[in-house]
Amino acid sequence: MSNKLTLSILDIGPIRSNQSASDCFNSMLELAKLGERLGYHRYWLAEHHNVNAVAASPTASFAPVIGAATSRIRIGGCILLARYPPLLVAEQMGLVEACFPGRVNLGIGRSTGAD
Repeated sequence: MSNKLTLSILDIGPIRSNQSASDCFNSMLELAKLGERLGYHRYWLAEHHNVNAVAASPTASFAPVIGAATSRIRIGGCILLARYPPLLVAEQMGLVEACFPGRVNLGIGRSTGAD
């Protein structure tokens, strides 16, 4: 058994009152790069929909952006199956895995999908 502690970053992409969505995305990229430099294991996106103060709801769209800006840290998030057809999720995240082999994690969430 390993005694090594594995740390990950969970990022919902909060848009602060003094930020635009673009500023928030840039902050998220910087956080992922910092996490990689500090030795974090994973950068995990938290999917939330219809929340004005959250920028990063589409995990399958933003995970590749993080992957392209980093070289080692694992990327991914939890995708809510109530919002997407399962085959679409499999195809999208399969493409992300093909672009960043061995670095992608996917969680499958279940929600009512209610706003």
